[in-house]
Amino acid sequence: ASDLGGRGPGLMATARALDVLPGAGGRARALPVAAPGAAPTAVLTGLSAAETTGGPAGARRARTALAGTAAVTALAARGAGPLGSGLVGVYAGSVGGAQLAAARDPRPARLQQAVGAPVVGLIPLEAALLARGGPPRPAAAAATLWPLVRRPSRRVGPT
Repeated sequence: ASDLGGRGPGLMATARALDVLPGAGGRARALPVAAPGAAPTAVLTGLSAAETTGGPAGARRARTALAGTAAVTALAARGAGPLGSGLVGVYAGSVGGAQLAAARDPRPARLQQAVGAPVVGLIPLEAALLARGGPPRPAAAAATLWPLVRRPSRRVGPT
């Protein structure tokens, strides 16, 4: 996004969507994958603005992020099938759970966890989107990376 001359959640999400579209040949059918893939970037970027200060502003941003995660979950669950639905549930539980905890207790440490959760949470989300578009084997293989990445991210921040 900084290469595009700007900052902020909208621009970051646009840059993420533009990363996804070429992988699908730039076709319009890539938009249902690009949108739920880009939206968590906007949510994460918006929340990160309060991760060092916390307080009421952090709680508001965490609630906004939680609403964004709910919208992403709804988008990604459409037509997901059994494997994809389970992976969307993993995404919603891990990311939404961290955001809910930050909304309830907006200390910087909680907000930092809520900022890091979507980074790792993209793995099950993108595996779910992969499952929606094709055979389950590649999606399952991608999903196996989530616990491998999640474990060390508890000790070392993923961002």
